[in-house]
Amino acid sequence: MDNGYGDIEARLCVLAETSVQAKVDALARCYDRRRDLLRLGAPAVLEKRADARVVRWLRKALRRERARALTGHWSYRAGRHIALRAALEEETRRMLEAASAPPE
Repeated sequence: MDNGYGDIEARLCVLAETSVQAKVDALARCYDRRRDLLRLGAPAVLEKRADARVVRWLRKALRRERARALTGHWSYRAGRHIALRAALEEETRRMLEAASAPPE
């Protein structure tokens, strides 16, 4: 049964995703590993580790934050979720860039 709002709901979903992705992209552009990993709760030793370990930690942290969102947990923070996503995108980009760079 259609409530007549299907088209509006679909457009709102697209606008919301576009808005969130714009915020993620903006945060990724100004991402600083040393500053942002500590703010996200990463262990201090992680900032000096290889990119793959940082990406692995960020993926796990993002999964945990997403689980909090889906369960409506009181400790969920949308800002942290977006920051984790931005950090993961930037770290993944850096890792792929380093892997595709010619050896010196």
